[in-house]
Amino acid sequence: MKQTNHLGLLLRLNVKRDLKYIVIWLAVIMFMMISGLIKLTDVYGDTNSIQQLVSMMSTPIMTTMFGKVPEINHYNTAILFGAIMIPMMGVLMGMMNIQIAVNGARREEAEGATELIRATSVKTETPLLLVMVELLVLNIVTTLLIYGSLLILPMQGANAGTSLLLAGILGMIGLFFGSVTLVIAQLFADARTVSMVSFAILGLSYVLRMIIDARGLYDFVWLSPFNWLESTQVYFGNHLRYMILPLILIAVFSILAVILVQRRGLNAGIIQTADQGRARAGMTLRGFVSVLSRLELKGVIGWQLGIAFMAMIYGSLFNEVADMVASNQNLVKVLGLQKVQGMQDELFARYMVMISLLLALLAIMAGFSVIQRQHKDAQIGVFDLLGSQPISRTKYFLTYTVGGQLVGIISWIIGYLVLWVTASLTVERKLPIDLFMTAFWGYLPMILLSLAIGAVFIGWLPRWFYGLYIYFGVMFLLTYMKHLLELPDWFLRLSAFGWTEDIPAVSVSQVTLWGMVIISAILMAIGWLGFRRRDLV
Repeated sequence: MKQTNHLGLLLRLNVKRDLKYIVIWLAVIMFMMISGLIKLTDVYGDTNSIQQLVSMMSTPIMTTMFGKVPEINHYNTAILFGAIMIPMMGVLMGMMNIQIAVNGARREEAEGATELIRATSVKTETPLLLVMVELLVLNIVTTLLIYGSLLILPMQGANAGTSLLLAGILGMIGLFFGSVTLVIAQLFADARTVSMVSFAILGLSYVLRMIIDARGLYDFVWLSPFNWLESTQVYFGNHLRYMILPLILIAVFSILAVILVQRRGLNAGIIQTADQGRARAGMTLRGFVSVLSRLELKGVIGWQLGIAFMAMIYGSLFNEVADMVASNQNLVKVLGLQKVQGMQDELFARYMVMISLLLALLAIMAGFSVIQRQHKDAQIGVFDLLGSQPISRTKYFLTYTVGGQLVGIISWIIGYLVLWVTASLTVERKLPIDLFMTAFWGYLPMILLSLAIGAVFIGWLPRWFYGLYIYFGVMFLLTYMKHLLELPDWFLRLSAFGWTEDIPAVSVSQVTLWGMVIISAILMAIGWLGFRRRDLV
């Protein structure tokens, strides 16, 4: 009984540690679910509007962006809701579980809490088992909340059983990515690497879903967890058999994580150890800036590779956009080749709006990962080690914030360069370079402004920096889906995305763009003032 009481106490401490993140994630997930439900029900509640939405979502571009609309004879609001929302909500569920799993399986160990727990009368695998229980409870609660929202706000074509299936598969996919992360946490010794690899697997899974759906490679649906979700065909097919594989894998990965944690040492991984390094640092590691650059190198390279890969995937779809018009021979005969190419350019511009938003978000997140390190370094005692060095607060601040700005800019350059090269190779005709240049320069001020907001948070509210990831993520999704949800411009302009979201399809005033640059500089100065005044730890 005493041992059980201790386990219950440790579980409560885990929940208390993660409560802030859990509440924020639940709020975001429920906001996206309920807002999507209300909008789709309100805007696409009749037969004519449903058919219009089906026609729009059935194109290869929209299939890549959102998800595959099933090819059936009769559609209703519930079927379209499932097709559009399931992939997106699956991503959010995966991200939530990855963060909670990393916190419990690696960050606790790095901070020394796991060592203290193991010093008591608990088994080696007990802390890991507690994280598993926390993830299980979290996904059950999330599933029930989603299910409750679907019951409260009914849709045409939905019932209690099918709504439970939708909520259940979202909880299942979250638990799947959580269990994968727990295995990765036993392989690598530091939380940063575990997070990077786990999110890379999540991103790769979604990219595979994009390729499979856009190219019609249905023999390979077993490769991506997101295709497992789509294969259940919620609200019209309701195939429960596609839940068997992920449930088996959750059990296998959970058992594997327990076996691996028993075979590795504390603060070590199966294939990576937290060694002490050389007795004397090399010349490139004897300065604060060079040390930070070395520590961030793996993460930055990971971001660049991920952004380049996404740009390559989207660039390869330019040919699909061109074929939407060029494949219609009657249209070519009636309008002529020049007119058809003009229509292609218009489609290219609309397509680039969606691509640019995504690449801009990734560039912002890459910059945030560098800026946020200031708060992490303060928590783990880096400033205590550097306190004897003649480094000013201004240098501290500029190293992290300007470094983040540079990483964001480089990420944007690499993303758009790869996009342009890939698109040029896949499209037979010469692409209009002015579209790419307009988008490249048009979104750059927005990226600088977003990263400057991060500098303000580091200067004044470092503990709330995590909220920026959620804020920009949610506003990106809402801006991304603005036409589906019919959101007003004033609401979208509550974030930097809303001021440039239609570039290059629509020109934006140079005054607006330069104004964003000036505001960015002002925000950097405000962040610097706050950093000079506050405690560093």
